[in-house]
Amino acid sequence: MASDKRVENYLNRIWNNWQFGSGPCQDCPNRDNAGCYTPYYGDGILDAEIAFVAETPGGGRDIQNEDQLDWELPGSFSAERGGASKPGWITDGNRIPDEFFDSVDAWFEGTGQYDRGIYFTNAKKCQDIDGKDMEWKNIKAKLHCREYLKPEMNAVDPEVIVVFGEKATDTTFDLYDVDEYIEAFNDVALSVYRDNEPYVIPSYHWSNLFRNLRHIDGIDNHDAYWESLADTIESTLDS
Repeated sequence: MASDKRVENYLNRIWNNWQFGSGPCQDCPNRDNAGCYTPYYGDGILDAEIAFVAETPGGGRDIQNEDQLDWELPGSFSAERGGASKPGWITDGNRIPDEFFDSVDAWFEGTGQYDRGIYFTNAKKCQDIDGKDMEWKNIKAKLHCREYLKPEMNAVDPEVIVVFGEKATDTTFDLYDVDEYIEAFNDVALSVYRDNEPYVIPSYHWSNLFRNLRHIDGIDNHDAYWESLADTIESTLDS
């Protein structure tokens, strides 16, 4: 856990780098210098025991820069972020069910930590660019952004990091020197890595969970998967 102010200061630093093209954002081929495609990171609870890390914001785009639209870019990340305990989109459709968050919230309440929760971010802050010959831009942008993730996690100081998908898991394993070769993702999903905080728990990404359920022993439906992940997180926090 960390103070909200310390986390917010670091998140504002990322935003300023993106806005002005400085630091790791300098010459990044995914940075929209017109400010229309803004980065997405740092949602949810800042003073969090749990961090959710996905690979990149969803949606995609087919160009790097867009002409400035008829809106004013927020001057700071603090002005941009909402402040809800969890982003509204996370429970839409077949993403993560409310029951998962109810279970985690109940665990925190049971331990008297009423203001704790989950921090949401991406290893790569800006959307990928779709289209022919654009993959190199996305790969190079990921290398720019990887400079942010570990300092961001250090600022938040979670006890548990849940990483969604194989790419985000590879990135996080590398940053935390987890010596684990991922031959098949079902071999690492829902397991706990590292002997000290932050513990790292790989998870299938919600966007492709249904097609991967058949690879997980003892779990045969969407709700059972999220129940198992909640149990793994809570038992790790208890340890």
